[in-house]
Amino acid sequence: MNVYKLMTATGMLFALSTLSACQQGGIHAVGNSSPAAVSSKFDQVKALEGDWVVVKMNGEVQKDGGVISYHTASNGTSIREIMFAGTPHEMTNMYHMNGDDLMVTHYCGAGNQPRMHAVVATPGHIEFKTESVTNLATAGTQYMGELTLDISDSGSLTQTWISIESGKPTTHMVFELRRK
Repeated sequence: MNVYKLMTATGMLFALSTLSACQQGGIHAVGNSSPAAVSSKFDQVKALEGDWVVVKMNGEVQKDGGVISYHTASNGTSIREIMFAGTPHEMTNMYHMNGDDLMVTHYCGAGNQPRMHAVVATPGHIEFKTESVTNLATAGTQYMGELTLDISDSGSLTQTWISIESGKPTTHMVFELRRK
């Protein structure tokens, strides 16, 4: 067997064994929580599963405010939020636990990816602050750096997004949503 075929076969075996271990829960990063320790923070976001209609944006009633969808992914270990699917403003947010910490990464239409962690989590209220940002053009470039989720009831949700520029809060967007 030539070296290329051996490397390809070895790589395939490694990839398959790694995927198999992930599916069986055999690979754990340092600091991961047991399933019993996954907090209600994650469960609150998971309960948002489904489609939500934007009824107000910054207090103004929206006729066609768009749809924001939440769906569990990766065997229930993450939640994918798709904002305004199929539009030029489509963005994705991924929520997951990192140990006892609830994280969200915002895949922005501007091309950067702020990664935030929950700094406050009470029933019906979760606040996220920036931990890091990838693909930031310059240190002073604006990015979505804070997110607050207020879950009034099973049919009402308010998202407050705060932009950060040069380390300081600048603008904010408030989306009032109703379950579709």
